[in-house]
Amino acid sequence: MRRNTLYAAMFIQALLLPHTASAEVPDIPKVFMLWSYTYSTFGDPEKFSNRHYKTCTYVGWQYEAVTKPAKDGRCPLIHVEGPTSENQGG
Repeated sequence: MRRNTLYAAMFIQALLLPHTASAEVPDIPKVFMLWSYTYSTFGDPEKFSNRHYKTCTYVGWQYEAVTKPAKDGRCPLIHVEGPTSENQGG
């Protein structure tokens, strides 16, 4: 299952960004896909609604991984690092 998730992340990365440019051009944002997470359960551990996520680990192109704290107890499926339109002024 994890191998399929990794392949999906690499496929999305390849569609969104040329993989040769992402390593050479620092102005292109890096896109990561959720790989794993840690969480606490409240009540029934089988119900996803009772989970409060603590950390989220994402995998990007060339097996680069980053671990971030969860936002409001949730782990977004996609994580983007790098320049965005907000910090470029446009």
